[in-house]
Amino acid sequence: MANHGIEVMQAGSGSNSSRSRRPMRYGLYALAFALALVAVMVWPFDQALSDLLRVSGHSQGSLFLWRVLQPVKLFGKGEILLLLGFILAIHRWKQAAVVACIAMLLAGLVVTPMKFVFERQRPNGRNMQSFPSGDAAAVTAFLVPIATAFPAAKLVAVAGVAAIGLARIAVGLHFPSDILAGIAIGVFSSAVVLSRNISLKPKVRRLLRRSWLPAVLGVFVVIRLFIGSGSNMREFFSIFGPAVALLTVAPFIRALLRHRMRNGIASIGWERTLTLGFAAILFAWVLFLLLLS
Repeated sequence: MANHGIEVMQAGSGSNSSRSRRPMRYGLYALAFALALVAVMVWPFDQALSDLLRVSGHSQGSLFLWRVLQPVKLFGKGEILLLLGFILAIHRWKQAAVVACIAMLLAGLVVTPMKFVFERQRPNGRNMQSFPSGDAAAVTAFLVPIATAFPAAKLVAVAGVAAIGLARIAVGLHFPSDILAGIAIGVFSSAVVLSRNISLKPKVRRLLRRSWLPAVLGVFVVIRLFIGSGSNMREFFSIFGPAVALLTVAPFIRALLRHRMRNGIASIGWERTLTLGFAAILFAWVLFLLLLS
């Protein structure tokens, strides 16, 4: 185990921790089974429920809601969740970020072959990959480990999964049973990963240094924006670009201010520095929008 960057906690000193996690893990397995059962029960009523919840972007009354739902559904995309994982790591939540990304990847490995087995047509007729919902599985698998590590985030996690699931139904991309099955897969994948008690070794924590994580994040974003099919990433940055930039640089600004205060350095001019930094972020965002047009 000494040669592995991600280790599994062994019995002995970690036995008490493992024992305390069992009820939570079994609860997740039970929840996944219950959601899968509900998905089977809902399947015969999918068309009626989908028609009831669906929102059309062509009717004047629902146009505003349609536009609101478009950015919400982006948060179910794996590449967007991976970007959020980078941001979590930059904010020193490396353990939660790694576990969440591993659970998300496992959910993808489960969902992909199932789509080709069932070949269910989407409500909007776009393709035959409706069941199960990969977005619902991905966002659930990503958020469950984070909610487990930070119990205060449970309500946000539940609201996020529900919002993305409803958005996918409302825009005609999935039936309700697709979403329920995807959530079940996400919960199951999280339970599997959490049961391994994955722990980052100090060497890996040093490797995931805050100083170079933004650079890796930048390379990842550039590749997705300008190489291959990066339409989801482009749409995401056209809406949330400044917020992502601020979240990325916020830890460095906070560390700089703490350093100045700790060493008694005069704070004259730091407001100007922050203002220039925010102006640069907004300028880069506007330039990005111009490049997309």
